Amino acid sequence: MMRRLLLAAIVLVAGLGLVSMTPASAYDPFATCTDADCTVVKEDKLKADNTNIVWTIMQVVLGALGAISVLMIVIGGLRFVLSQGDASAVSSAKNTVLYAVIGLVVALMAGGIVLLVTEYFG
Repeated sequence: MMRRLLLAAIVLVAGLGLVSMTPASAYDPFATCTDADCTVVKEDKLKADNTNIVWTIMQVVLGALGAISVLMIVIGGLRFVLSQGDASAVSSAKNTVLYAVIGLVVALMAGGIVLLVTEYFG
């Protein structure tokens, strides 16, 4: 019964993550400016230098690592609650939460280092 409940909770959380995505509008690089007050320079939006590419990749990677870390913290918490006092299960659940938090901290520090390097050399 608990496994079914745990599986249902995981499916529900994963399903809510898919449903709550925000749609994005497409950018038309070939659109011309028709207003006299047009102040947007379209060439600057198309410019992609190495700093922007690296930072975009890091944002995607950090977002994925953050989501995985939060998921592992939740799984560790559920394992802790469902351990029913078994010492080895409690220890395993604590280690899961501990390693997930350490992984999240390391990922955030790596993102900070990349930001510092790109700002310093960019």
